[in-house]
Amino acid sequence: MPASPAPPVESHALLVLLQLALLALALGRLAVRLRMPAVVGELFAGVLVGPSILQNLLPDVAGWLLPREVGQMHLLDAVAQLGVPYWSRSPVPSSSST
Repeated sequence: MPASPAPPVESHALLVLLQLALLALALGRLAVRLRMPAVVGELFAGVLVGPSILQNLLPDVAGWLLPREVGQMHLLDAVAQLGVPYWSRSPVPSSSST
C-alpha cells in the first residue's frame, strides 16, 4: 500500500510561522534591552503563543493560530527543529587566563 502524500503547505501555516518569528524577534530584542540573552525572549514567545497560555486566555485566537491538522502540526514541529542546530552552535564564552 503506497504512503499517503504529504498535505499541501497552506498559506495559513506560513502566516502562523511568520507571526511566531516576528513575535520571537520582538521579544528577543526586548529581552536584550532588559539585559538578558535574546533567546529568553524568543523562548517566551513560544510559550506565550503555545497551547498552554494562549488556549486559556484567548481560545478563539488559539483555534485560528494553532494547527488543527496533524500534517500542519508536523510542519510546525519540523521548522522548530531546524532552529535546534542554529542554537547549538552558538559560541560559548571562553575564559582567558593571562
